[in-house]
Amino acid sequence: MLFKNKVNKVRQPGFSLIELLVTMSIITTTASMSVSPLNHLYQQSKIDTAVDSFSHSLQLARSEAIKNRQKIIMCPLSKSFGNSCANNSIWNHGWLIYIDSNSNKKLDDKDIILKRVHLSANINITSSASRKRVIYRSIGMSPGSNTTVTFCDPQANISPSAVILSNTGRPRFSKTKPSGSDLICL
Repeated sequence: MLFKNKVNKVRQPGFSLIELLVTMSIITTTASMSVSPLNHLYQQSKIDTAVDSFSHSLQLARSEAIKNRQKIIMCPLSKSFGNSCANNSIWNHGWLIYIDSNSNKKLDDKDIILKRVHLSANINITSSASRKRVIYRSIGMSPGSNTTVTFCDPQANISPSAVILSNTGRPRFSKTKPSGSDLICL
């Protein structure tokens, strides 16, 4: 009788090349799908942080005007990042809050800077063209017309947000203009 030599095939632990390639393609696909929502969330977070910071600064300026019984001005920071106000309605670089000691509506040596906020985030922030600065009187009111400060994503992936300042000096948040129409990013 002839005996056939049976070879016992013992399966080695591990993965085949095909199994590894399939697994890697699934991981790559899943990772690429999650990057876009994370970027969206990150940009929304930057805008929300800027809106909160701006609103808190308005509240600080108003309370300081009442407390000190003096005119307090909040103005856009100039592009040079010094202690000077920009002469436009673009707040992208940040803002200054100062006591206007001599009531000339200009930052000079006699004025005291209360707060300087520098923004490094890539956000477009603009106020109504007629309001290049926010002035609080000693009673906490902001004279002039209501103003809307719009916060926009430069890539337009995120819907804009706004802080609307009333003549009483109180800010509120909004996703629309005071009229209810859509916010426009410039």
